[in-house]
Amino acid sequence: MPDASGPRTCWQANGFTEAQAELLRAELALLGLPASRWQLNEVRSAGRWIVYMGRYDNEAQLERKKVELREIGVSFRDVSSNGLAPGLALGTYSNEAAAQQAREEVERRGVRTAKVAQERAESVSFTLRLPGITSAQRAAIDNLGDAMAGKSLRACN
Repeated sequence: MPDASGPRTCWQANGFTEAQAELLRAELALLGLPASRWQLNEVRSAGRWIVYMGRYDNEAQLERKKVELREIGVSFRDVSSNGLAPGLALGTYSNEAAAQQAREEVERRGVRTAKVAQERAESVSFTLRLPGITSAQRAAIDNLGDAMAGKSLRACN
């Protein structure tokens, strides 16, 4: 185990997948770092649903649709997500049911070709938090190589 004496600072790294988190757990145990000195916290990002129009074949088609929407007073934003661009989002929602309800509302306003699409799937990642480690312990963790999956430690917020 690296030297446990000296000033302690909080460090963290985020964005680990479940498989990366498992490898990191094993490496931290092999390093001999006490369990009280580190945490791997699960972070869930909710999916995102949109009322969607597209994919359009070209920029001219997209611009024509924007003009039509402005004429009937429907707000929108460009969609740049893979598989959906070029397209337009007429609203963004945290669940499919809310997006379906909004699609029905824009349909009543004259929009006939909108549909509901998932812009981003729910995801799970893990954050490594080291609430009080010494500089020697930090150096040992920085040298874990593959277990750190290319992530760098940053000072905690």
